[in-house]
Amino acid sequence: MQSNQNSLFRKNPVPWYRGRLFCLAAATIFLLLTLMGGLGIAVARSQPDFHSYVWVPALLSAAAGLLCVFMSFRAWQGGAAGKAREPRRNSSLK
Repeated sequence: MQSNQNSLFRKNPVPWYRGRLFCLAAATIFLLLTLMGGLGIAVARSQPDFHSYVWVPALLSAAAGLLCVFMSFRAWQGGAAGKAREPRRNSSLK
């Protein structure tokens, strides 16, 4: 027996990774990665042999910082789970 394919009367499952709690946890992890990248930059600049490798922790710090800002903004908005979405109706059913 097939299930009804029309999702008009069913709620779509909300993925766990779109919630506010996950966004805050991810932002915290990315903040820690940003701080770790900053420490890596400080260590690389203190050792003359590693001056040419400063770009590695700088890239890590920049990427983690951008993701931290993005996830913080998403958590501030309430995540995608808090927004009610209307199901799309198939226009061919008219």
